[in-house]
Amino acid sequence: MLSRKIYSRSTRECKFEDLKTQFLHHLGTYNQRRMIDDIKEDVLFCFQTISHKNRLFFSPEVEFSFVCITKKYLYWGTTDLTETYISAAKWIEIEEICDWKNSIVAEFSRDYGVMALGLTNLNGYKGQWFIALSDDVVGNKCIQLLKEFVQPIQKIEEIYSP
Repeated sequence: MLSRKIYSRSTRECKFEDLKTQFLHHLGTYNQRRMIDDIKEDVLFCFQTISHKNRLFFSPEVEFSFVCITKKYLYWGTTDLTETYISAAKWIEIEEICDWKNSIVAEFSRDYGVMALGLTNLNGYKGQWFIALSDDVVGNKCIQLLKEFVQPIQKIEEIYSP
């Protein structure tokens, strides 16, 4: 049995420069520390999600998240306006993008988005992460794009084999 829905989400497609200021600032710092050039010209798609936590007796908590699809990297992050988290992965190092509803953890939480598996933060450590999206046309467009950009593991092996 599924639990109640914890978040109400709304995802919109946007221009890179229309992302929340916190994201733009932290993306710049993130890339500078990793000696990655400015990605503004490489951004192909951007999505921003507003998540309202459904709480019975208190005012709702609001969280923002984003996805930036560039030619080489997938960037994602979240902020509650006090703390901001940014991460990235090279497309060739992402092994799988799977719909949240088809993941093994979906039975514990009613949510929508994707689970991803691969090397994160450009540091060689394998991880799994959740990207929250809305259950609508725009959220589904983001999911489809993410799946299209992930190369099958065979392609990765071809790239790295001598």
